[in-house]
Amino acid sequence: RALDIDTLIIGGIVTNGGVASTVRDAHLRNIHTVLLSDGCAAFKPDVHDATLLSLSSLTPIKTCAEMIEALT
Repeated sequence: RALDIDTLIIGGIVTNGGVASTVRDAHLRNIHTVLLSDGCAAFKPDVHDATLLSLSSLTPIKTCAEMIEALT
């Protein structure tokens, strides 16, 4: 907030680990997020997909291409 950032675009490794924790922490702090569905991964595709589904109630989920288009 001190940097006047209002939205975090989130990607990373271990969708069900650090990525999910970051989305949830930002949500608790009322920081808007967008999660990149193909910008993160888990060790098992079904875990990745289940985590995306569970986080969809907290954040919009976009592909990297959709996010790039939205930013241009």
